[in-house]
Amino acid sequence: MWIAFANRREFLDLIGSKNPDKTLKLRSEKQITNISSRKDEMVLVWRSKPDMQDFLPEMILVQQNDMWDFLAWTSTYLSALRPLTSYCRILEREQAKHLIFKEQKPSLGNKRDAFIGAILGEALSHHYSGDMIRITPTSLKSTYSYVMTRACAMGKKRVFLEDVTKRWDKVRELSQQSKRKITTDAIEKVWEVLRFLNQPSFKEKTIGPSSIILESCMDISKKGVIEDAKWNILTENMPSVKDSINIMRESKEKRVEWFEDMARRLQDSYNLAIASDTASFLCGYLLSQVTRGSMQHAEILRPYLRRFPTVIMWYGLCAGLYKNTGIYNELGGLGSRILRDLQEEFNILERPKADIAFEELEVLFSTEKIDKKFIQENHSYLTVELLPGLHAVVKWPPYEDNGTEKEKVRKEIEKLKQPSISQPSLFPSEIKSADTAISELLAELGDNLRCVQHSYEKLRKRCDQPKELPRKGYSYRDNSRKRRGK
Repeated sequence: MWIAFANRREFLDLIGSKNPDKTLKLRSEKQITNISSRKDEMVLVWRSKPDMQDFLPEMILVQQNDMWDFLAWTSTYLSALRPLTSYCRILEREQAKHLIFKEQKPSLGNKRDAFIGAILGEALSHHYSGDMIRITPTSLKSTYSYVMTRACAMGKKRVFLEDVTKRWDKVRELSQQSKRKITTDAIEKVWEVLRFLNQPSFKEKTIGPSSIILESCMDISKKGVIEDAKWNILTENMPSVKDSINIMRESKEKRVEWFEDMARRLQDSYNLAIASDTASFLCGYLLSQVTRGSMQHAEILRPYLRRFPTVIMWYGLCAGLYKNTGIYNELGGLGSRILRDLQEEFNILERPKADIAFEELEVLFSTEKIDKKFIQENHSYLTVELLPGLHAVVKWPPYEDNGTEKEKVRKEIEKLKQPSISQPSLFPSEIKSADTAISELLAELGDNLRCVQHSYEKLRKRCDQPKELPRKGYSYRDNSRKRRGK
């Protein structure tokens, strides 16, 4: 690699002249962790010897605690290159000590299928009932599970994973994202188990997940079922659920019908007899037993999302734990596509692929007048680099900034009344509501209606009744009674 020392004035000269040989003293180095510089100097780093065609450095190392001030300075004096972190990776000197200056190939180990299942499960939970084909790779990349899976694949330690969680939440807060159906705290309950499954060393001196759920997941991975002793512990307060596991030997249709009855029992007894996390896990596991290694019955769980928000995530995780899983064929092969992106190789000395880095986004929102007009890969979405090689996707821009204050308010109200056409949501359910309470009641009503429809269809089939036909003389076209032929 090639490096040069420069203060801010010399850096401006480099941008103006585009000639590194003329403005800087370049030198070749094998590593930069122990290089010393003056207090007012930064270290410019190139992967190969720079020239006038490639004068911008791939990386800039600033002094410790100087990141914020430097980015604020560049936003003022280098507006033509804003955001600068889309061209150069900017880090503090202390961060460089933890970097690996060679090609990294992320790996998820032997539990990668469970990671994919959790990502698909979270995406399906955010997605409103309807056409599943609307879930895209971009939608999956906007999930918390995708970001954490990529971090685990890159070998991030627990302290870095905690930082990733904080940054992911902060990015969604700064960019004013819509509230999603599952909170980060709820998703973290599932992720505690995933991290322990992937890296058992986390168990040492850490507060881990429920041991019975963790051990049950290990049983699923090794044997395909939960051992009787652990099953008895999980269902000790629900004898009807405990004794009905044998129904899994029946036909698939009977297993599905049995599961729907059992899920309602779990939902009714959840407040008194069983913890929410355990109930969610039980629902997800039992449905995964209907068709092992598949998520084809995910829609059955949708009516229970309000009571058990992570139930589809547990369903996906369990589906990915079976030895002969078909998780990669779900949603038209999205599992295979997202695995490709998760395991994409990364080199710290490559140019950034994100639209902006987390630190520069923070600086951008710290100014009195936020200027959100800058180059981005997609006009509707923004890719933010949380840490080197680790990206989050959010909808962008969060709101329009033209017109008077009164006009802004009017436009916001119009947005609440109808979904945006020019800026599609990452998930169809991401629609802001003026009244959160009304929105929640509508969602609850929708879940109840789906439950009624399920029960009606089951009862109709058992009674051998045909589907209800329109009554004679009734026209649905204008929703009024009309006698035909008159």
